[in-house]
Amino acid sequence: VGDIMGVKRKRKEGSVWKAPKPKKVAKLDAVEKQVQSILALGCGKDASFEAQIRREMTREEVKKWDYRPAVHWERRAYQHPLRPKDDLHVPTWALTTDPPDDPRTYPTAEKLLRPPRCVTYTPEEYLALPQPLQSQGRWTKDTTKALFDLVAVIGTKWYVVQDKLETAEWEPSTVDLRSRYYEVATEIVKRRRAEAGVLTKHVLETCPYDKAKDKAMLEAE
Repeated sequence: VGDIMGVKRKRKEGSVWKAPKPKKVAKLDAVEKQVQSILALGCGKDASFEAQIRREMTREEVKKWDYRPAVHWERRAYQHPLRPKDDLHVPTWALTTDPPDDPRTYPTAEKLLRPPRCVTYTPEEYLALPQPLQSQGRWTKDTTKALFDLVAVIGTKWYVVQDKLETAEWEPSTVDLRSRYYEVATEIVKRRRAEAGVLTKHVLETCPYDKAKDKAMLEAE
């Protein structure tokens, strides 16, 4: 490099330049080769990493490394566990090696009937809420209970909740439903954690629902 850039270096008379010796790479034993090959297969092959492993392998080990059975997928249809009478078959992708009754490939009735995660309250907890929150506008005690009962069954599918919720005087929007649910749920969770002496905050407290932002996003669409 010094000769190319025109930099003169002082050398002793009679000295001959010698290339530096390459660093010795520690050879891997059979167990380490197998572990690194498994890691390379699981994390994706790296060209430099694979070349390093190949240099340490014998010819037979390289043949075993190159031979990997191909993975084949196929389109299957399975009987919906909750619709046995109307013969509903749902298509899905599965490995050809997977058995037809593998629960990891096809959802079971227990998995589909898993109850949604939601906040519930008792009548005593509702009466302990602040008075402005108990009767907030058109939201009464009965309407709020009907909302929480629907969320406990349907989950946070707000358009379905809006269609199922029966109100005589007015028709709340999805923004109104979310705002009422998260305001009451946040206050109930906050009181429960305060009574239990929990210092950390719940996700409903750290990430409160912003009604104005949600309404602006819906209007922008």
